[in-house]
Amino acid sequence: MVKAIVLTCMDYRFVSSIAESLNKLGYKKDYDLFVAAGVSLMYNNEDTCCLKKCFESWKTSFEQHINLAIGVHNIEEIIAIDHEDCGAYALHYENNDHDLDALHVQNMNLLVSYLKKEYP
Repeated sequence: MVKAIVLTCMDYRFVSSIAESLNKLGYKKDYDLFVAAGVSLMYNNEDTCCLKKCFESWKTSFEQHINLAIGVHNIEEIIAIDHEDCGAYALHYENNDHDLDALHVQNMNLLVSYLKKEYP
């Protein structure tokens, strides 16, 4: 049995710190890992998203990995980790004057709501 599946960004700057943080929280080598740019943004597939096609396939792939982790490793948790200064967010929202921190919160809330509904 594995405790969780972790969805995190591909950003090289956070690989070590994410592993260290998960270890400190008691997940030492006890999680499956799924890596994708934009993390919570991929669940907000707006038609205007320049990465829409990527995000659609990543979302499907992540859902398949969740189902596999449930079936094979009997996971009990799904952990999603966003970070500030995300290149996918900057690319997606490049022509907008939005508060990117607020957009991270908005997109993470959408992701959490979706995951709670689909994987109670």
